[in-house]
This record gives sequence, C-alpha cells and structure tokens, in this order.
Amino acid sequence: MPRVIIVGAGLTGCTVACALARENVETVLLERDPVPGGLIRSELMNGVIYEPHGSHIFHTEDREVWELANSMTPFRPYRHRVDIVVEGKLLNWPPLLSDVQRLNDGERIKRELLARREQRLDPELRAQRANFEEWCLELMGPDLYELFLRPYTEKQWGRPARELPATFAP
Repeated sequence: MPRVIIVGAGLTGCTVACALARENVETVLLERDPVPGGLIRSELMNGVIYEPHGSHIFHTEDREVWELANSMTPFRPYRHRVDIVVEGKLLNWPPLLSDVQRLNDGERIKRELLARREQRLDPELRAQRANFEEWCLELMGPDLYELFLRPYTEKQWGRPARELPATFAP
C-alpha cells in the first residue's frame, strides 16, 4: 500500500489526507501545532468561540470542494462584501475606480490617481515615511485618502492613521 507524508494539518493538508484515505492511501499528517485546522481553526475561551488567527473566510466556486469541506465540518454559505459610505453613497471597500467616478469630485480624483500611476513607491521606502498617513498621501493623494482611507482606517483601528507606522501600509 502507498504511504504519503503530509506536512501541515491546515485546511489543505487535512483535505488531501482525507482524499487519500478515501483512496486507501496510508497517510501520516504532521502538524507543528497541538491541534489541526491551521488558519481556520476555532478555539474556546471562557465558553466563547473565537478564531486565534483572526477571521478567515473559506472561498471556493468549486462545488466538489464545497461539498468535500462541508462533509467534514459545516460551513455557512457567505459572500464577503465590505462597503463604505462616502458622500452618502454606498460604495465598495476597497474602492473601485467606478466608485471614485460616482463621487462629486470623481474626475479630479481620477486625474490625481492617474498622475501617480507611473509612480512606484519602493516598499523599502515605507520605513522612511513618518507614518501610515504620510505613505498613503504620497501613494494616492489627499482627496481619495480623506474620503476613503483615513475614515476607514481610523474606524478599523480605533486611532488616528498618523499614529500607525508606515510599515503597516501594504
């Protein structure tokens, strides 16, 4: 009988081990953590379920993959969408160019972005920026930053964007 060693008992490792076991292939599943599950693992703390690695969303358009995953543990169908209200309009997050064009000053903001299009900010230069706000202003200009990034960032992290390090920026 064939024997396979799988390193990592996250979603992929567990799925491969399950599929091979169904084909009567002996598997050895190695995991450095004390429990399997990887980034999709949940734990209990004082009776409350939480995700130790933060929330993760299982994405697939493949019906066979969806059914296999659900045969091992139930998943809820979910389509991830994050929206933001800007100028009273419900727009996508992160912003799409079509959303920018719906803004009152959309054409001017689009021109600001196009002017920066060829500008490539070297990731190593992030460390030289004073903070996240400075990096974003240089990358996208003040209008898009003030309408989308500053409010969203400050809501998400609970502090002014200028207090976040520049290395925080993607």
